[in-house]
Amino acid sequence: VHHPCQCRWQSPGPPPDLGAVEGLEPQLALAWIEKSLKAGDSFWNHETAARIYKDAKRLPEALVHIQKAIDLSKDKAPKEYTENLEKEIAAWKKG
Repeated sequence: VHHPCQCRWQSPGPPPDLGAVEGLEPQLALAWIEKSLKAGDSFWNHETAARIYKDAKRLPEALVHIQKAIDLSKDKAPKEYTENLEKEIAAWKKG
């Protein structure tokens, strides 16, 4: 997954590619992102959390995190990044 913005990762470790989290056992991925969210509140963390929760079939939590990513990305990320998240949340809500 390519992210068109320069953003500061808020985690105890280096910024992983989302692909590094995808494919992890769901409980491990959830534990990892919860720790990352405690380390910092950023649109990148919330977008990653949304994808992890969605993959774990926890759509209500995924929607909360993707909305938070949208809110935090406004005026901080390229307009296209926010627009893509807005399209994605609409698709998720449709099912």
